[in-house]
Amino acid sequence: DYNQAIALKPKMNHYLQRGIALYEQGQYRPAIEDFDRAFELVSGASNGTSDKALLYKYRGQTYAALGDTEKAEADLDQAAVLLLDNPILDATRKSGPLDEQVGDIFSQRGMIHAQQGHFEQAIESFDQALKLNPRDRRTLYRRGLAHAEQNDLRRAAADFNEVIVLDPQAGDAFYQRGRVYARQGQHGHALEDYNQTLLLKPGQADVVYHKALAYTELGQLVEAVESFNLAARLDPANAGAFYGRGRAYFEQENFAAAEADFNRALDLTPDDEIRVQCLYYRGVIYSRRGDHVQALADFNEAIELAPADARLLNERGRVHAATEAYEPAIADFDQALSLAPEMIDGYTNRGLVYSRQNNYNQAIADYDRAIALSAKSQGDESRPEQSRLYRYRGLAHLRTENYAGAVDDFSRSLRLHPADAFTLNQRGLAQARLKSYAKALDDFDEALRLNPKYADALANRGQLYLEQNDPSRAMRDLNQAIRLRPQGADILFNRGRVYLMQRQYQRAITDFSQSIQLDPDQWETYFRRGLALLYQNEAAQAIDDFKRAMALNPNEADLCHNLGLAYAHLGQYTEALESYTQALVLQPDNVVVLQNRALVLGAQHKYSESLADFSRVVELEPDNGAAYNYRGSIHANNQQYQQAIDDFTKAIMLDNEVATYYHNRGIIYMQQGATNAAIEDFNEAIRLSPDDPAIYTNSGNAYFKQGDYLQAIEGYNQALQLDNNNPATYKNRGLAYSKLGNHRQAVKDYTRTLYLDPEDVAAYNARGEAYDALGEHNLAIQDYEQALAHDPDNTGTLYNRALAYYDEGNYEQALQDFNQAITIDPNDAAAYLNRGLTFYNQGSYSNAMKDFDRVIQLDPDNAEAVYHKACVLALLNNDDASVNWLTQAIELDDAKREAAQNNPDFEGLWYKPAFRRLFGYQ
Repeated sequence: DYNQAIALKPKMNHYLQRGIALYEQGQYRPAIEDFDRAFELVSGASNGTSDKALLYKYRGQTYAALGDTEKAEADLDQAAVLLLDNPILDATRKSGPLDEQVGDIFSQRGMIHAQQGHFEQAIESFDQALKLNPRDRRTLYRRGLAHAEQNDLRRAAADFNEVIVLDPQAGDAFYQRGRVYARQGQHGHALEDYNQTLLLKPGQADVVYHKALAYTELGQLVEAVESFNLAARLDPANAGAFYGRGRAYFEQENFAAAEADFNRALDLTPDDEIRVQCLYYRGVIYSRRGDHVQALADFNEAIELAPADARLLNERGRVHAATEAYEPAIADFDQALSLAPEMIDGYTNRGLVYSRQNNYNQAIADYDRAIALSAKSQGDESRPEQSRLYRYRGLAHLRTENYAGAVDDFSRSLRLHPADAFTLNQRGLAQARLKSYAKALDDFDEALRLNPKYADALANRGQLYLEQNDPSRAMRDLNQAIRLRPQGADILFNRGRVYLMQRQYQRAITDFSQSIQLDPDQWETYFRRGLALLYQNEAAQAIDDFKRAMALNPNEADLCHNLGLAYAHLGQYTEALESYTQALVLQPDNVVVLQNRALVLGAQHKYSESLADFSRVVELEPDNGAAYNYRGSIHANNQQYQQAIDDFTKAIMLDNEVATYYHNRGIIYMQQGATNAAIEDFNEAIRLSPDDPAIYTNSGNAYFKQGDYLQAIEGYNQALQLDNNNPATYKNRGLAYSKLGNHRQAVKDYTRTLYLDPEDVAAYNARGEAYDALGEHNLAIQDYEQALAHDPDNTGTLYNRALAYYDEGNYEQALQDFNQAITIDPNDAAAYLNRGLTFYNQGSYSNAMKDFDRVIQLDPDNAEAVYHKACVLALLNNDDASVNWLTQAIELDDAKREAAQNNPDFEGLWYKPAFRRLFGYQ
């Protein structure tokens, strides 16, 4: 209707009303256009000011909706000025309509400030609006929100209260007041407001969610779960609902359900606050069930988001401690305590880690601090915590042989928690160390009275009986302990040794593992279990055991050597080297360890050190041909080729029936260019080991180096008969075929190479070059693209592909590749030359000239660049310079004389005598 009215007779009011309608529909840009048109038509009559004010108001609101706050504020300010400072028709001033209009403008300005995060300015605008219209509940509500954002909860609650007084059906005000109450810790009042909100407007997911949070804070977990269920049904994308329900399940110790909810919440990509909480609680669940890898991953991610959260650092430290990563654990506890200096749990956990590191003095200091902090809490709920702390400190005293201090702490723990069989057992151990056997026996008896199936107490009492020369009672207790817990430390250790001698490695491992669980401080138990693991090829686990054993006894050479063997088995050469070195400190002339260390040093390219070890081996065992062979290989890797040849020759002199010695010497001869000598050694190696394909391959390589490609192919053929899955041999044979011009056969070999090794960039390049030679540039380009997919910065491949594009006449693609090659290697003269030729062929002479100049700068004697610079100069009518550069080109390469004579680029230079003289004319 407005459209039709405007079409018939455009009036200001028509545009205004249509603009308002468009605004209400969210069509803000067309609305602005209508308001602008209305401004053009507004009359200067007495009511024109009122119309303008209305226009400014609505256009300001529309600008605000578009996010153009500057224009919005300007329009709203103008509307206010017009309404306040100019005489308006009486109809607008009666009974306060003007105040309401101006108040609404101030309210709109307040909303704009709030959207910008300028809450103080927003509140000022809302205050002005409310002075004009004190009962405007919308403005009161908005001011309440702004106060809440400013954390002025008292004023926020007051505003929401007033809204509710004005409109008892204002559900939003009840909801926001409930949130304010929640922030004030008044969760009961918050719950009442949420219920009232839902009574007025049922089914609001966010309200149900906050209601569930209130139940959680009130400890009403069943009701919380029910509300979270409803919140999740109403809004399945609300990550907070799943987090909250997971938290409630967590508090109920329903960890499986909690984990499922945390997973669901995280899948919904929540905000950082909820994400951190989900990761924290899920990490705790993982940690409690021993899933340390996943727990660590969760805590790491959470700490990235909230690096100053002491709880997260404390829990991550516990995970590190559980995985025996003690230094990271301590670092986490340190940081947690720097953030929360009175965190009892942080001191306790750090103390436990110090204890596990045998750093008992620091552990005791942490327990002291934790006990002092715990003593501040006098409630009954602190008693279990204090009892635990005394027990921990007592254990640390026990480990430092401060048995009196241990007895004192265990006694304090027992006064707080008398029925603690574990602490009684530990005090019994301390009493036994003090030789207070009667008291020790009393403690063990009491522990067993509380728990007749307490295996540790049985074992300890059995040991006490043994020390008192009462073997029958000792055996009775020890047998019963083993029946209750087959991991009895000492007994299982000895039984494990028997299993190891019988090569029943898995049974041995089982006994040693159970023994370690009971007594983790016996180095030999770890060592023996490590041997059993290594014999089963479980080197990684063996390493863990050897390292633990070394921490307890670092002076056992055999232990260090076996640790080195385990590392070497996994290819961890740095660690192997450290272990072998430690073994040699203890046994400097152990030939086996020296040789193993030398091999590891060679693998690390530490050739001088490796040579020193092999030299020591041959000094200790002069007839060790293998040692000479190994040392020769190290010399070769160190490019000491004559010394390598000497060592291989010495090895051959000691044992001339070992093909490897001849083969290795032949390789060095070949690298040195002595291909005839290399071929002789390869032939001898083939005689001794005719089924070794590597020898045939290297024989082929030697012939290839001589340029005897047919004989090289024969060697490769022999190698491939023995091993038809060696990609390098196919590639080498393909190169030989390429040298013979048999590019089609070369393509077949390169194709086989790539079938066996799809990552071989050189093979893609070689096949591409073969395709280029066959004129199949499209296939060549495909291969170069494959090569670049694996190695995008390979300038050789880029250069080859550019030439292929060039040969196809695809100069634009060629230019792109030349550009990229030059970017990677700004000193590649060939790339500049060919890019210049491409520009030249495109008629882009200025660019061509720059590239030819760059080539000449890099390679002043490059005849091709000099010649084509002359061509470009001729085309640019710079005749004298062209003749000069052409003269230089002919001096560098006389073949350029004939090329120039027939080159149409120089057709316009025949009038120049200097040009004609280049061809023998006057």
